[in-house]
Amino acid sequence: YRPVSSITLVDFNEWIAKLRNKKFESPVAPHVRGWQPAHYRKSFEHFATHFNLLLHKAFELGVTPRLMRFPNPDQALIKTRKDRARRFTDEELLKIWDQLSEDLKDQFILSAECFMRKGEVLKLTWDRVDLSTGVITLRPEDTKTGQGRSFNVSQIALERLRRRFNQRKNDSPFVFPSRTDSMKPRTNNQTSWVNALKRAGIAGRATWHHLRHTALSKALLEKHENSLLVSCYAGVSMKTIEDVYLHDRPSDTASVATSATLLFPVNTPIKSGKREVAHTAGKGK
Repeated sequence: YRPVSSITLVDFNEWIAKLRNKKFESPVAPHVRGWQPAHYRKSFEHFATHFNLLLHKAFELGVTPRLMRFPNPDQALIKTRKDRARRFTDEELLKIWDQLSEDLKDQFILSAECFMRKGEVLKLTWDRVDLSTGVITLRPEDTKTGQGRSFNVSQIALERLRRRFNQRKNDSPFVFPSRTDSMKPRTNNQTSWVNALKRAGIAGRATWHHLRHTALSKALLEKHENSLLVSCYAGVSMKTIEDVYLHDRPSDTASVATSATLLFPVNTPIKSGKREVAHTAGKGK
């Protein structure tokens, strides 16, 4: 063992290098369900993410005198992150909606209109939902970042939650209980989601998280909501909003081109040294 504060970037890179050469074995025997052949990991981005979370906690507890962060060892992933962060069009969302079950529609609305992560949706309990006001209060242990938050759901989400509460057949504390044990939350919706995408004819990489990404992008780029307010509502850091959700696409920034237009006539002479050159739009001379 060694003090956390003594770990350097060299140590971190050596640790990642050893992991790249490590063969990851399956945790269960070949004849047990869930077995997979041994493999080498292709990416270690999450190793860096989780390690930085540990360092952040160490700083909060006073274990380290300063906040330490180590860069993502797979820089190529950072460059492709914008390509991976797909935004659904309104037409695609309507096509998907038509192929969803009523159960999946309830989950869909919470992610597509209320910015909730899939884990936050599936583990949501009724005691965190105020059906009279439409306020959901997530505890720190309910969120990815470990920071709780409260927010108002959309009107359609509130209506569907009220109907779901009135139609529930048991006393499960979970909004989306497991199909086999109502005292446990739903663990995933991947199969239903993939089948709905196929029926809707949605091609390319399209994950459930892209619903949240679409909601954030619409609020920031189309509705021009305040970034800080969106950050608080969705439980996402300002850095993530800048790096992931505020894309520098020409279609999104086209309005900036005319925001600083100077009031010069088109044929205003432009002085170049001792000569004056007439600036004429559309002419080569």
